[in-house]
Amino acid sequence: MNNVQLLGRLVAEPKIIEIKGKDMASFTIATGYGEYTEFTDCIAFEKSAELIKKFCHKGDMLGVVGRLQTKKYTDKEGKERKSTQVVVQSLTLTSSKNNQQEQTSNSSYNEPAQNKSSYNDFDPPKLTIDSDDLPF
Repeated sequence: MNNVQLLGRLVAEPKIIEIKGKDMASFTIATGYGEYTEFTDCIAFEKSAELIKKFCHKGDMLGVVGRLQTKKYTDKEGKERKSTQVVVQSLTLTSSKNNQQEQTSNSSYNEPAQNKSSYNDFDPPKLTIDSDDLPF
């Protein structure tokens, strides 16, 4: 199972780009436990991207549910690198940092199941794992 749930604040204004006529939002959320802070890159498509474009700004609290996706790339120095991000499947806009009362919003969106297959252009290659490969 590949499932991630995060609740955190946007660290910068989301970046919106258009791919094949559809919006994609790229953003980073900060989550923390005690004094430790984790910064997680996320991408959202279509309706979720539209919600982010219209309502989300730096400092806003955002809940995301999605799946992890790792990509390999070569940097400017020719070194192989990996980058992991969350592909958003469900989004909840919980509050705005600019709203001093921190009121909870009822704005949320779940990507329809039938649209998930349209994201195959962004999926990494599928791995085949034999039961002999598992450590348990």
